Amino acid sequence: MKKVRLSLAVQILIGLAMGIIVGSLFYGQAAVATFLQPVADIFMNLIKMIVVPIVISSIIVGVAGVGRKS
Repeated sequence: MKKVRLSLAVQILIGLAMGIIVGSLFYGQAAVATFLQPVADIFMNLIKMIVVPIVISSIIVGVAGVGRKS
């Protein structure tokens, strides 16, 4: 059986469509929000762990590059 390879753009569009469908089905239901809250907290903490070092390293590299003469 041959595997079907989807491009990244198609995968992103499928994920977007699935997110819209699931979000519209469960919108306004407090039980689902309570159930998914730990997952959302973990996701936000992971995003913060990625973004903060990238921003700080960008600032450091930018400041270090200012003093260099071309």
